[in-house]
Amino acid sequence: MTQKIFFGDAEIMNTVTHKKAIVNRVVFKEYNNLQDSFLRNRVLRDIKPKDRSKYKIVKLCFSKAKYLGDTNY
Repeated sequence: MTQKIFFGDAEIMNTVTHKKAIVNRVVFKEYNNLQDSFLRNRVLRDIKPKDRSKYKIVKLCFSKAKYLGDTNY
């Protein structure tokens, strides 16, 4: 199954304070699962490791994302 690869933003939310933030410069695939550990590590890499469990990925922003190409993975 061919998927598109995008370079764009991801919206994250702190589950304790319910504050939302935008993380820039994320590479993601068209059908990525938001709970995938590999995707979480890439999105939350700038947050301290002990605080990462408090965050969840709300959505991937496809509207502003740049299309990079296709993959079969």
